[in-house]
Parts: sequence; C-alpha cells; structure tokens
Amino acid sequence: ILSGQDERAAAAAEASGGVTALTRMLLGAGPPDAKRRATLALANVVRGQWRSVYNSGGFGALLVALNVGTDAVQQEVSRCIAELAADPTHRRALLSDVASVASIVGILTADNAATQQCAADAVLAFAEEAAAREVLYGIGLVAQLIRLLTAQAEGAAALRDEARVSLLGTLAHFASDPRYCDTLRIAMAPLAESLSSRHPVVARNAARAVACLAQSEANVEALNAVGVVLRLAELLPSPDATTQECAVLALAKLKPPPSLAPRFLASGWLLSLVALLEHTDLDVQVAAAAVLGELCAEAAFREAVLRDGDGALGTVVELLAGGQPHCTLAALRTLRA
Repeated sequence: ILSGQDERAAAAAEASGGVTALTRMLLGAGPPDAKRRATLALANVVRGQWRSVYNSGGFGALLVALNVGTDAVQQEVSRCIAELAADPTHRRALLSDVASVASIVGILTADNAATQQCAADAVLAFAEEAAAREVLYGIGLVAQLIRLLTAQAEGAAALRDEARVSLLGTLAHFASDPRYCDTLRIAMAPLAESLSSRHPVVARNAARAVACLAQSEANVEALNAVGVVLRLAELLPSPDATTQECAVLALAKLKPPPSLAPRFLASGWLLSLVALLEHTDLDVQVAAAAVLGELCAEAAFREAVLRDGDGALGTVVELLAGGQPHCTLAALRTLRA
C-alpha cells in the first residue's frame, strides 16, 4: 500500500528484496487470490518496470501476472513481454517453453486493445525465427490470425490497424518459409482484402505476403481466384518502394490476362510499369518486363508501349542490351508481343 502511494517507498521495497519475495509468491502454489494480491503489490513496487520481475522469476512470473492482473497490469506486462520478445536472446529463452508461447498467443484475443497490440508485436517478433514458426504453426497460430483478420467486430471491439500490421507481418514471415508457403490458402482472402487498406503499412505487409505466396506455382490459381491481381495493380503507383516492388513481383508470377490491359491503360498503371523497368533491382526489372509482356497481347496496350511518348519501348530495348540472361528473356517476351 505504501509503495503504491510513494515512489521512495516503492524503491525501498524493491531494494529490500520485495520484488524477489513477491515473485516467489506468484510462482508458488498459493491460491489465485493470493497471486492477485501479489501481482497488485508488484505493480505498486515496479511501477511499470516489469523487467525486474522477469529477472527474478523469468517469463513464468510475467505470465502469471498477465493471467491474474487487472487491465492496467495486463497492459504493462504484455508490453514488457513484447519488448523481451524483440530481443533475440530473450526470445529464444521464451521459445524453449511451448506453454508460455501458447499463453502469449492466447492474449491476441484480449478485449483490451493495448494488450492485444503487445501480444501481436510479440508474435511478430517470434515469427522472425524459423524455429519459432514451427512452434507457432503447431499451436494453431495461423488459424487464429485468420479469425482475427476476418472478424466482423465494430467500434472498440474492432481490430486496430496497428495490430493488423503486426498480424499481417507474421503471415508474411510464414509465407516466406517454404515449409508453410503452400499451406496458407486460408489466408488468401483476408490478404486480398488487406491489399486495399488505406493504412499504408497494412497494404505493404499484405503485398509482402502475397508476393511470397505467388512464388509458388501451387498458389497461383488460388490467388487469382480471390481477385488479387487488380488490387496488386492498384499498388503499382504506391509511394512506398517496398509495396511497389512486392506488387510487381507478385503480378509477374500471377500473369495478368490481356483482358485487363485496358484497365492498366485507363488507370495509368502502364507508366508505373515503365518506371519499374529502370529499377536498381534486376528482379524488379524482370518482373515489370514480364507483366508488360503478358499485357502486350492486347492490341491497344501494345500500341501504347510502342509509342515513343511512353518511353516503354526504349527502356525495354535497354533492358535487352543489358546482357543479363533473365533480363534479356523478359525483354524478349515484351518485344515478341
């Protein structure tokens, strides 16, 4: 009580070993009510600095506090867990305990938006590790991500864009992993919808995931079926370089049909493709040339490419003369049309 009212009292309680004693109570076999009181006392002593509890009792103590604490405590503890998960050393220590990871995944459904955000950030940090993806996949994380991304909640219960960014980033990590790339059909519809988000990082992370999925031929038909092609095309003029690059890399694999060529012309996407022909990354150059090659089967589009004013023809010829085999092949496909 005193530590909750006075900062000096809190510091004195910590210096006298209060954190260690209270942490032992959390980890002991006492009743839930005793653990709740210990958690409240700890909150008064550490004043938001739950790292000291972690140092005394590890992730286990934090998870107990997370389960029995008030909303305010849950926010503080989940923020601490997210910060620890961002550190590779602490992240690997946590990953050694599957039950702890499952507990953190469980708070993705927390009613409190701040707690949910911290859980989403922690899961995103975990997903950076190949070994962690195996653990997360095994406890059903992907299905839970899809439920959250497709939930029809409104108002305060709706998933915030910031949390959506982290969840889509997690999906992008799974999509980039050959072990899981062909198992994510359930994610394609929510990814397609997220491509049209007004939040730039939501759209970017969705484009990253779709670009990874599109690298597998097994996913191409399903991606086309959920209508990602036009949504990706809408991202070609994006001011965000990563979004633009992912969009054209995915389109090259999905092979837009010539019937969409008038839409590309009317929307000005041809100009974006031409600009990408001069990108510093050869893979992006090749992807842009490949998309042009597909669309040039349509007469009006082909005529637009051949006009000097658009500059496309000259850029394609320069790509052809570059001497890079994969660039040459893509340029020939465009010129062949």
